[in-house]
Amino acid sequence: MKFETSFPPEIINNHSAVQVSIYMETHRSAPDNKGDRLQFKNLMNDVLNQIEDKSVKNSIEVKLTALHADEGFWIHNANGLAILVDEKDLSVYRVNRKFSNLTYVGEHFNLKPLLRHFQSDDEYFVIGLSKEEFAVYKGNRYDYKEVKFDENLDMTKDEVLGTEVEGRTLNVVSSGGLVGNYHGHNARSEEEKIDTQRYFQYIDRFILKHLDNPNNRPIALLGLAEQQGEFRKISANPHIIDAGIEVSLESVRNDEKDLVNKIWKVIEPVLLEKTDDLLKRYFVNKKDESASSDVSEIAHALIEGRVDTLVLEDGKSFPNHYRALKDYKEGEDVLNIFLELANKTKAKVLVLPKEKMPDNTGSFAIYRY
Repeated sequence: MKFETSFPPEIINNHSAVQVSIYMETHRSAPDNKGDRLQFKNLMNDVLNQIEDKSVKNSIEVKLTALHADEGFWIHNANGLAILVDEKDLSVYRVNRKFSNLTYVGEHFNLKPLLRHFQSDDEYFVIGLSKEEFAVYKGNRYDYKEVKFDENLDMTKDEVLGTEVEGRTLNVVSSGGLVGNYHGHNARSEEEKIDTQRYFQYIDRFILKHLDNPNNRPIALLGLAEQQGEFRKISANPHIIDAGIEVSLESVRNDEKDLVNKIWKVIEPVLLEKTDDLLKRYFVNKKDESASSDVSEIAHALIEGRVDTLVLEDGKSFPNHYRALKDYKEGEDVLNIFLELANKTKAKVLVLPKEKMPDNTGSFAIYRY
């Protein structure tokens, strides 16, 4: 058994004839989690009843039965569980997203629910600021985690600026020239202000250089209002959004409760705007036939590698009976086939809820040419 943390999972490279996908809601603690094993057993039996090949069935049954018998496994789950299994391997995702109970048996894994969880358009970064240190978090609608950088990189103010000598004298310069020498409390106050500015300048350069953000995900600031204001004055990062989360970094370090919801309240409007921009792009391109929601047209374009962006409807599935997909099993879910073809040709893939889809065909595509 392998616990997966990224998408797509390695198990898809096995290219097994029978690929099984199981999704289910799970619970974090007792007594709610006591019913999870029973629910899994019901889903497991549903899967096994769909497999005709006895050898394949036995191999998959052994793996699923062992997972069901593992009492420790069922104690430490999150909100949702995704299990992908074939003759060779079994992969597990524990995620903070509530999946609907679902089984799928076919020549392809059903990856759409996982894609919805991991897709870049649902992700964001947060820079947590204080005068002494900073942290970077990556998250989505359901969870966030701290981004770890090379341990040799300087992160705290002391590491960046070095320790200061108590009682030093500071020459303060204004736009009109040298103002004068400050001592005692005033000097210390000016020193701290300038050091904070220097440190924030370093943080901004650090993020631009070391944070991997190829999809231009939005970046929100977290910290006290004054610190956010100072950072915005000096930042050159175009992906930092206007709204921020006004809680101290210290409170996050001490396990700030309900922080995911506070972050999402700031991030969601930005992501909704990106979705609206995508739909506008689709309608503009559709006029010159460089976009389509026709299933047959999309199938041809995917096979020819002409799709730039493929969008699938969340929860939608329908069987393959298309001539363009004659090399794939009849009855196989068309959108799972589309997802495999898109991965092969490096097309960007997104999953949107039904209410955001422009048509009722289950997908639309914007072409490269």
